[in-house]
Amino acid sequence: MSNSRGPATKSQIINFKLLDLLPTMTPDEQLEVFERIIRSHNPAVRPRALGLGAAILSNSRLLEYLRQEDDVHRNAAVEILKLRRQRSLNLAIYLLDDRDPDVVLQAVLILSHLADRQALEPLLALLDHEDPNVVQETLIALGRIGDVRATEPVRRFLRADPWVQTAAIETLGRLGTDEVVPDLAALLDQPILEPLVVEALSAIGGGRALKALIEHWLQRPEQLEATENLRRLADLLERVSGPPPDVPELEDALEVHLRAGDKDRRIEAVRCLVAFRGSNRGLWMF
Repeated sequence: MSNSRGPATKSQIINFKLLDLLPTMTPDEQLEVFERIIRSHNPAVRPRALGLGAAILSNSRLLEYLRQEDDVHRNAAVEILKLRRQRSLNLAIYLLDDRDPDVVLQAVLILSHLADRQALEPLLALLDHEDPNVVQETLIALGRIGDVRATEPVRRFLRADPWVQTAAIETLGRLGTDEVVPDLAALLDQPILEPLVVEALSAIGGGRALKALIEHWLQRPEQLEATENLRRLADLLERVSGPPPDVPELEDALEVHLRAGDKDRRIEAVRCLVAFRGSNRGLWMF
């Protein structure tokens, strides 16, 4: 079998040799090597270049890279700060107050990666930022942190412009508090948002979210013809604690799929009915 990667180029060979010689170099020479190899397109070189940068670059140098228009330097700085994990936390929080919105955006991306609750309050303060890109990424970062204290500040963006509205829907699903179920359910009638809202309600789970989804699907019977939605419904019914929501019309709708559906759809309908009826009632028709 031939090697699809092909032979290494002269430039790649030089880069690997430079990396091997790093322990013998002065700090200035190591910086020169970093500046060279970070532009390599070889996927095997870049991780080693980032590791080198994480070891030798100061915060001031990384901040300089973040302020440059050079995408290579900027992206490298972000990846290096992610590699440093908690050592980057304070610097990233500090950069949230930067006058350059692009620098602020990079800082939010770093904090989103770290997902540390120490960044909660600084990120909440950033929700009033004038740049919608910053606000959108801040919402996503709050979802990754997962602290329910962000629920109310995020909820107000459900009526915002689509660019940030979609991020708010995803974040509320991640935060998982069922108090926002009515707000999310009110958006189910918007076709563009519906898939995102269904995902969010499914992530929240519980009887309240499940009832909202059932009522929505019963209003649009054709949606339960999709095996994916039936499978989602079965998963939610099986996970809900306590009795399932009181929606008697669901049994009739499921029995239609049980009789008329294809094999996969019938299997999911059986799962739904078993979970919905309870083991004490059984499924005598099978």
